Amino acid sequence: MGVTVDDVMGAQPRRTLPGTLERMVHSAANYWIGLFSDIGCALAFLLVGLQRFSGPAVRAVAAVSVGLLAWGFIEYAIHRWVLHGPPTMARRDHARHHADGTALISTPFMVIMAGASVMWGLLALAIPAGLAALLVFGIYSGYNYFAVLHHLQHHHEKDLARFAHWQKSEQHHRIHHRRHVVNYGITTTIWDRLLGTFEPAGSVSPTSFGARSDRTG
Repeated sequence: MGVTVDDVMGAQPRRTLPGTLERMVHSAANYWIGLFSDIGCALAFLLVGLQRFSGPAVRAVAAVSVGLLAWGFIEYAIHRWVLHGPPTMARRDHARHHADGTALISTPFMVIMAGASVMWGLLALAIPAGLAALLVFGIYSGYNYFAVLHHLQHHHEKDLARFAHWQKSEQHHRIHHRRHVVNYGITTTIWDRLLGTFEPAGSVSPTSFGARSDRTG
């Protein structure tokens, strides 16, 4: 489902509680606080996991690895079925990002932290708390990689161009900004390929992330 003009217009914050949250989403301070605090929070889960974990090291490494792999699907699912899904505040705010790729727009920083904490609590009901913390650390690390990579794609394209893999990922994401129904993955193309939404680089002419656009797709 593509981004429409109504989505972009609806992204203008209103004087309500949801409007307050939307203003926070569009705040540069929230963007930078979140970028760095999420890295610190992920490290906190690592420390808790190492302190509480008991067992072979390979099991700990496996938990972190599973978390990293799980993030790839979580990222794809949220991007495709939430940010480009039915009309919601999240979709409206994402529309603003599509309208201006250089705008500093980010989820309220406490939402990611709270979500990770809830995830840990739920996982700890089924597996040891230390192992659960390491699994959440893996997922959180994947999220942080996504956040940093996405920032670089929109603000430091020339730096990414020095590295073939990241240059390719930037090109795939650029295609997504032209055609909103393909290339939902930022950190990996695996799920796009498996679910039929992958479009290779070179199939769409390049455009600037910073250019405003009211295209639907």
